[in-house]
Amino acid sequence: AMIFAGLLRKLCAKWCDDRDGSIATALLSEGGDLLSAEPAVRIRELGAIAAGDAALREELGRLPWTRLRGRIAANPRFAEALDDYLKRFGERCMEELKLESLTLAEDPGSLYATIGEIARADAPKDPVPTAARGPGGGPAAEARAGIRRHLRFHPLRSALLGWVARHARARLVDREAMRFERTRVFGRVRGIVLELGRRLHAARVLGDPREVFHLELGELLGFVEGTGSSAELRSLAAVRLREFERNLRETPPDARFETRGMVFHGHRYRVRREPSAEPGAESRTGIGSSAGRVRGRVRVVTDPRASGLLGGEILVAERTDPGWVLLFPVAAGLVVERGSLLSHASIVARELGLPAVVGVPGATTWLRTGDEIEIDGASGEVRRLRKGD
Repeated sequence: AMIFAGLLRKLCAKWCDDRDGSIATALLSEGGDLLSAEPAVRIRELGAIAAGDAALREELGRLPWTRLRGRIAANPRFAEALDDYLKRFGERCMEELKLESLTLAEDPGSLYATIGEIARADAPKDPVPTAARGPGGGPAAEARAGIRRHLRFHPLRSALLGWVARHARARLVDREAMRFERTRVFGRVRGIVLELGRRLHAARVLGDPREVFHLELGELLGFVEGTGSSAELRSLAAVRLREFERNLRETPPDARFETRGMVFHGHRYRVRREPSAEPGAESRTGIGSSAGRVRGRVRVVTDPRASGLLGGEILVAERTDPGWVLLFPVAAGLVVERGSLLSHASIVARELGLPAVVGVPGATTWLRTGDEIEIDGASGEVRRLRKGD
């Protein structure tokens, strides 16, 4: 996927004067058969169903999800669609490759909040992704028109570019499907480990089933087989849980840093670097990963499970993973500090027609919730129009 996408960008730049990469980006979004976008599309469909049920519409995301079972059961169409979603995508969650992460099947509260926000919107968004609306319009059609203009006298180049574009898209589809299967495998492993935790809790070895996630596999097997160096699993889990909670309160380390000597002793896990932009600058440039221009209010989100994102706001985050796709149907645009043209956020944003800019240096410290900004998903420019109160 990376090789073909890189080659596509190079050929578009060389043969079609695609300086900002917008033609290559549009070609990557053509097709509408990407599995990664399906959760967002289904969430929009759930929002459209809930919009027709006044009581359900008002309570989704506003009441604890455990109190909504009866209300959901009273709407069979919604209940069936929700159950189908959770069966297919219930193992997707924030930081889904960490076994200790709560899945949507275990805690669907963030899913309910997003559905409720969509349902309460004045005009629920079209559930059909932009990339699935056929070849008659949109960024991909414009890109192909541009290619025809530039290569009308170069049929061999045109044929080669088309071949590269098809393979780039196909390999991208394959990669996202493989990622989803990896999620399912991790879900099965999570279920096995959690069942072991339940059995140890029932035997009063652990104080809570989820303490099992703070033990090493060798310790668990050693306890069962009688070969472990310690039988105090509850005490071991408690020590690690305290350290885990302390680490959560600390500022995350830089993406890259140097260490000398003992890695866990005497290091701040930071690197000194020059600021990438003027502190007071009102615009920054990243990678335009999904075409479109939008203006709106900023919502800086650090945890998608408690985002507070409202319809029409522009989502600003340090990084995203597949678990963040819950928020995309609500957002008007997307700005991410880390990422590339092939990152998950970029791929899903293109499928949904959501303007997005990734790789924006220091976005979450430069922008604040309440700021008004404008983003250009083609050029990668992010402009702050007004600071929030």
